[in-house]
Amino acid sequence: MSCSTSNPAEMALPQDIQDKIHNHPCYSEGAHHHYARIHVAVAPACNIQCNYCNRKYDCSNESRPGVTSERLTPEESAKKVMYVGGEVQCLSVLELPKFVDEMVKYDIDHITVTINSVDTTGEIGSKIYPWIFYDNKRIYGKEAAKILLERQLEGMKKCVENGILIKANSVLIPGINDKHLPEVAKKLKEIGVFLHNIMPIISEPEHGTAFGLAGVPSATDQEQMAVQEACGMDMKLMQHCRQ
Repeated sequence: MSCSTSNPAEMALPQDIQDKIHNHPCYSEGAHHHYARIHVAVAPACNIQCNYCNRKYDCSNESRPGVTSERLTPEESAKKVMYVGGEVQCLSVLELPKFVDEMVKYDIDHITVTINSVDTTGEIGSKIYPWIFYDNKRIYGKEAAKILLERQLEGMKKCVENGILIKANSVLIPGINDKHLPEVAKKLKEIGVFLHNIMPIISEPEHGTAFGLAGVPSATDQEQMAVQEACGMDMKLMQHCRQ
């Protein structure tokens, strides 16, 4: 995946933020052409079930969001980063989420959060997330969606308070959250999120996701552009993501 923002927008940013993003290929258009990124998966499972995700490893013919080529131990991931960093000198991004205090401790200053709804009733979220695992138990439906949203908002606010830049990803799901995403953009701006990336759902039946098997269609380019236009009134958008 390669992605970038436009140079004029970058030049208008405060110098301290420009310093943080200048070698980040997702945040900076210049860095997009010169720096690489690596995703290292270490979690044995996810505590959130998303209807657009199928938890399986990818194959030589498939590489898309929601799958990974391999799962590593933390020790193996560190070795891999050191090896790849030695071979790819322009590597600048490693997505490995930590708790906020730990991120501050280790000088991590960029994170990505996926947030697809800010509906406090849980109605929209319950259609996207059938369950979450929280407080040592599995929670379903609207209750799960409410808890997830509360934790997302709390975590993002705490990150912003500690000077950590946040790129928020939202998956555009036709008929479910497409009309709601402008509300997500407003909330992200209110919190102080740096950048919003609206990603079209990839929902082909052969991927085996719940949405794909239920006939929820992939989002079209036209649908993505319409939602981006509606959200761009409130948030700085990432316009050049390539899945």
